[in-house]
Amino acid sequence: MSAPLSFDFDRDVNLPYSGSTSISRHHGAQAARAASSTRVTKTLKYLEILQHAGDRGLTDHEAATAMGVPLSSICSIRNGSGPLVVPSPEPGISPYGRSVTRWRHR
Repeated sequence: MSAPLSFDFDRDVNLPYSGSTSISRHHGAQAARAASSTRVTKTLKYLEILQHAGDRGLTDHEAATAMGVPLSSICSIRNGSGPLVVPSPEPGISPYGRSVTRWRHR
């Protein structure tokens, strides 16, 4: 049985936003705050499926399918998870036949 996940949203998740003007940065920050209401649940689910996958990990496509979310959401969740998600030594294959990174829970 694996250890319970240790997760602190404020410490472990970064919701990126940017903008070239102050108003676009403001709107980006507002959007990031709005996304935070579902981000905790999605991040915990993502970390849970990675933990379940073990050292082999999952590709972003596999994780998106498992969670039923768009690939862009997986990329955002993974990138915001910082050091909690690391590359697996074993590469994966995308649905398009390309070699891609598998990711695992650290």
